[in-house]
Amino acid sequence: MEYCIGKSIKFSGKLGSNEAVKVEIPDLFARQISTCSFTAALSLAAGEPIVANNTQFTLDSTWATLGTTAKAGVLREWSVEIKTGNHPNFSAGNTGKFFYNHSEGRIESLWTLVFEGNATADAIWDDFRAQTERALRISVAGAQIGSGATHSLIIDGFGTFEEVIPLSQEADGNNLHAAIFHTYSDAEAAPHSIGVQVTTDVNAL
Repeated sequence: MEYCIGKSIKFSGKLGSNEAVKVEIPDLFARQISTCSFTAALSLAAGEPIVANNTQFTLDSTWATLGTTAKAGVLREWSVEIKTGNHPNFSAGNTGKFFYNHSEGRIESLWTLVFEGNATADAIWDDFRAQTERALRISVAGAQIGSGATHSLIIDGFGTFEEVIPLSQEADGNNLHAAIFHTYSDAEAAPHSIGVQVTTDVNAL
C-alpha cells in the first residue's frame, strides 16, 4: 500500500498486568494496493519492551511547570490517542481515481484514564467540575526500573478533563474513577498542546 499515512496513533498501558506499552495505528489511508515482491534476508533487531508497570504520572497547572508534580498511587490504566489531522485530498482533473496529495488539519489528543478512587482522584473530579486547565505527563521507563535513560516514552498534553466518573468500576474491592482528558492549545506566545518523546539506543528496527 503506497502513500500510506496514519490518521491517528494510540499509546496505551495497564499497570499490574506485567505487559508492555502498546502502540497502535487504528486508522490509516493509502493511495492504492500495488503488486510487489517480498524483500528477502531482513533481520529484526532485538527489542526491549517498555513495561507499563514503570509508568509515572504528573499533573501541573501550566506547560512551563509540566512534569514537576508527581501523582503517585492514582493512575491504574491509560490510553492516549493522538489525532494527526492527516487526510487525503481529491479534486477533479488531478489523478483520476487517486487522491493527489494530503493535508494536515487540527492536531489533538484524547486521553482515557482510570484512577484509584482516592483523594487525588477526588481533586481531579473537582478540576473537571471547575474546568480547570491542566498539563499532564505520562512517562514510562524501559524494561528494567531505572533503565529509562536507554529506553523510555514520554507523552505530554495540555487541556481539560471532559468527563470524570467517580466510582465507575472496581478492581479487587478498590473503587476506581474513569476520566477523559482532551488537549488543546494553551494560548501562549509559543503555544503548546501535545508532546511525545521517545528515547532509545537502538537505531536499526
